Amino acid sequence: MTIALVDKLRELNIGLVVLAGFLHILTGEMVAAFPNAILNVHPALIPSFCGAGYYGLREEPPPPAARAPPASTSTRPPWPTA
Repeated sequence: MTIALVDKLRELNIGLVVLAGFLHILTGEMVAAFPNAILNVHPALIPSFCGAGYYGLREEPPPPAARAPPASTSTRPPWPTA
């Protein structure tokens, strides 16, 4: 399979192989055929291709610094009144 693919890519005069979310290990023949000419875009960078629920079913909570502080239970104002 790999040799047929490499032959076809060479026949088409392909100089750069771009893989989008390719999650398989490339064979040595493929890598040797296109040295320094293979780019794989991680699936996290292409969410439109992943479909619903790919990253989980819930939204992540905001970081602690972005959360609202807890409401005070004190009846006194937080500043001196005297």
